[in-house]
Amino acid sequence: MPLQFLVELAQKPLPLAVTCPRQLGHVTRLKAIGLIEATLALSHSRDRRTHAALVHHVTESGVREIMEATGHAPTPMRRCEPNSVGLTFLRYLEHADLPVIVTHDDERNIAARLLLGGLIHGAVDDVSGDARATVIRGLTAAGRAALSVRMRKDIAALRPRAHWEPVPGGLAASRELTTLPPHAPVMRHEAVHAMD
Repeated sequence: MPLQFLVELAQKPLPLAVTCPRQLGHVTRLKAIGLIEATLALSHSRDRRTHAALVHHVTESGVREIMEATGHAPTPMRRCEPNSVGLTFLRYLEHADLPVIVTHDDERNIAARLLLGGLIHGAVDDVSGDARATVIRGLTAAGRAALSVRMRKDIAALRPRAHWEPVPGGLAASRELTTLPPHAPVMRHEAVHAMD
């Protein structure tokens, strides 16, 4: 059983979109055992592989397993902010085979907000008798843009930046690369050639 992964999940704000194949195997096993509640995005092909998962929470059984393994209860994490939950759900949908039928109440609420925001294509349908479900047909251009902006911010936070810093010794020496403050503008490659 992937107990270490369960402990890590309990320490993160949930819901959490999981797209890494190795972690998806852990999520699938933990869900099957009943230690977490998660929605799996299965492929529509015959092999029914899991492409993404949305982990909602660690169940009481999962908390007991963590307590037995570590000797203490996991510290309760607060839920993600509404905007962050929407982006997490968009990331889940980005990796899912569409259309996706959503029946979990939390996911239906998130999908309704994304529909109103124009970030996904979909409809609220009466799919299975009395139960209401949301059918998500795809991400809109605005939804994909929201994901790419989020991805650029995440990548930018990880890599060091550069800027020009005055250095004693004149103009040529001042063009040495140093660390860039977060508010400094970044020049595009075409703009650099235009200045030559």
